[in-house]
Amino acid sequence: MKKELIIFQDTHPKNQTEIKKSIEHFCREHSLEYRFLPQKGAVCFYMDGEFYKTKIEKETLDGPAYWMIRCQCQPRAAKA
Repeated sequence: MKKELIIFQDTHPKNQTEIKKSIEHFCREHSLEYRFLPQKGAVCFYMDGEFYKTKIEKETLDGPAYWMIRCQCQPRAAKA
């Protein structure tokens, strides 16, 4: 399980479709199983059995600006 996955882009992803395409490309390139969840707001998905939630961030520290699709693994709920 990766706690966080960051996908870098030169341009701001305009909508959820562009975010999903970037995640699909990454998962296929690395032979990872994935499944998107229907949800409003942030793009959420399962990757290799773990639940991830995304957020978009802009980075400008070292030169030209670039965008990050930050995918954070969400902890599983404790079983009762």
